[in-house]
Amino acid sequence: MVFIGGGNPEEHQPGEAAYRYVGNMRKREVHDRNKAGGRCHLDKIKFPINFASLDTARLENYDLCGHCIRSER
Repeated sequence: MVFIGGGNPEEHQPGEAAYRYVGNMRKREVHDRNKAGGRCHLDKIKFPINFASLDTARLENYDLCGHCIRSER
């Protein structure tokens, strides 16, 4: 697992993922773990990368998931 953009995985609320955003390195697409549904298929990501922020994912040229991040575009 790769971590990008700083942040501390220990600073999260119970029930929340340590890093909110996860990218699929193969597809270059980022997902919001707190809003992801079945259409995101997070369980099938073979090459994940964690991002501390959505801005960091954008700086790394990751596309935003149309299912779980569409409201933040």
